[in-house]
Amino acid sequence: MENEPAVSDVAGERGASSRSTGAASARGAAFAVGGPLLALLRPFAAFAVVALLVGRVIAPSVPGIAVGMGKLVQVAQVVGDFASQLLAIAGTIAATAAILVVLRARVPALLRVASIVLGGFVVLATLSASGVLVSRFVGTTLALASVGVAAICAVEAARAPFTRAPAIALGLMAVAGAVRVGSVYLAYRGAETGGASILAGARAAATAAAFTDFAAVVIAAGWLGIRRERLVSPTLLVALAIAAVLTRVALGSESGDGGAAAALVRTAADRLLTKPDPAFPHAIRVFVGFFAPVVALVGLGKRGAVPAITGCLALVLVVRSSPERPLQGLLLVVAALGLALTAADGPQLWSSLPPPPPDGSLDREPGR
Repeated sequence: MENEPAVSDVAGERGASSRSTGAASARGAAFAVGGPLLALLRPFAAFAVVALLVGRVIAPSVPGIAVGMGKLVQVAQVVGDFASQLLAIAGTIAATAAILVVLRARVPALLRVASIVLGGFVVLATLSASGVLVSRFVGTTLALASVGVAAICAVEAARAPFTRAPAIALGLMAVAGAVRVGSVYLAYRGAETGGASILAGARAAATAAAFTDFAAVVIAAGWLGIRRERLVSPTLLVALAIAAVLTRVALGSESGDGGAAAALVRTAADRLLTKPDPAFPHAIRVFVGFFAPVVALVGLGKRGAVPAITGCLALVLVVRSSPERPLQGLLLVVAALGLALTAADGPQLWSSLPPPPPDGSLDREPGR
């Protein structure tokens, strides 16, 4: 009888150990579901950023830059169409996989419902919009659905300390997208009715969206470029330098001088700007338009960063506040769901990362 307490203590310890082992295995199983998707987020983001820039910015900017470039224009159109179609296929697969992973992961019910209803609508709308001009109603609905998913995922990802800053950037970009869609509606409404007050409201809404968009770009670029050991890293300096050079070329070629290359940069800058025009200096808008995709590309190649979060932020930077375009709305859904899954699978994600470099530039502790 005297040995019974010891026996019960051993049994209790074994029970607690089995419960902790079960919880750990459950977390490992959750990560096993989302792990492959999170591991592929950075290479997918790299492909998506390049394909979107080629298909939506560079290739459409080639026509008209110089005389006697008919063959180059045809090649650019073929390459741009191919890049857009390939991105649509890859983005649809990635978004569908993310929705399925969210349905099996340990996330709030609201996120599951939003992923299947709103995210599913974005996927279907993107598929139906392949090769056709999207109507104003479909584009608006698609934008609201994608920013709805982004907002819900941002709230969920903000609960984890290591994804809080990226979640703020995602949430701000979702707000910027929703406000800008509202400004587009007001602009169309004002043009139809001729109301000066409506057009003034559209410009005010576009300005608010631009400020929010710029804030999101600053936070995302800061997470990608700033290290704890130093205020500014080479990653951020390179992105700033490239964006400054492109901005100088684009603004300097507005007079028509500079040749075909300068005309290409100027036309690309125009395609990177959003409409309606906000009450904001044109030079700053052009600089941010170049800086966002450049820092996304440079940040994707940065060593020591968490690949899944880097991929999500790169997608947010290339989408910005234009979710009404089908491919960009689809990419926003992928980025949002990927960030939410990264926050949910945090402990297993951090334990799966390789050892940090000797200089300690990678902070592997979630709460640090």
